Formats: sequence, structure tokens, C-alpha cells
Amino acid sequence: MISEATNIGPREQRKRRLLGIVALTIGVATAFVLVVSNAPRWSRVVVFLPIWVAGLGLMQAREKTCIALAASGTCNMDTREELIDDENIIAELRDKARRIHRRALVTAALITLLAIVFPELRQLSRVAACFASFDATMCSTLPAEQSFEFNL
Repeated sequence: MISEATNIGPREQRKRRLLGIVALTIGVATAFVLVVSNAPRWSRVVVFLPIWVAGLGLMQAREKTCIALAASGTCNMDTREELIDDENIIAELRDKARRIHRRALVTAALITLLAIVFPELRQLSRVAACFASFDATMCSTLPAEQSFEFNL
């Protein structure tokens, strides 16, 4: 069921979209730097926070629903915050806010997991190319420090 209930106007949507884009840029840049610098895999967990914030901002803008305003039963249609009188609309907005939060968490968790295992994926593709080519010289050029076990 798609809810038509909204609690933010176009200006508030732009604010959240901008927040989402900035947070996404920070998250992607952080992940890139950590992967390229061969940082320990466990340290790549830090990308979760900016990616989660990016998901929240972008999804709130798209759904025209602020999760904080939904929790308080208010709306801001670009003038000021106002209380929502209709309990059905408040319930719809809170359900929508929970879905937005859940999707942002799942998205951030999956992207963080990808950032953690990314070098392993690259390593596996090199190994697969080595075996697929049946070229012993290519296989012998794989660095000795590359092990085929997953070490965090």
C-alpha cells in the first residue's frame, strides 16, 4: 500500500536531498580511501554512519516524509511546523517513517558489508581469471601475500 500522506514541503525535501548527497559523497570517499589504502577490513565499518545518513536523507526527500516530524505528529510544509490533527494521517506517516528507517538501515548495512569484503571480491576475480585462462605464468604472478582465506 502506497501512502499519500506527506509531512514536508519542497524546501524541506531539498534540505534532506542535499544532506543525503553530501553524506553519500562522504561515505563513498571514505570507503574509497580505506579500500585503496589497504586499511584493515574492520575499520571500514565507519562507512556505515554516512551511508545510513545518506539513505535517510534521500529516502525522506523522495517519500516527502520526515521521520522526526512523523514521530512528533507534526508537519513542515515550508512555512513552519504545525501539529497534524488527523490520527489516521499520523499513523500513516509513522508507518512510512518506520519503512524509511528500515530501508536506510538495510541499505547502509549492505553497502558497509560490500566495503568490508570488496578487496576479497577483487582478489577472487583475479584468481578466477587465473584459473579460467589456464595460463600458469599468469597464476604465478599473483602476489604471495594474497591468501584465499577471509581475514578481517
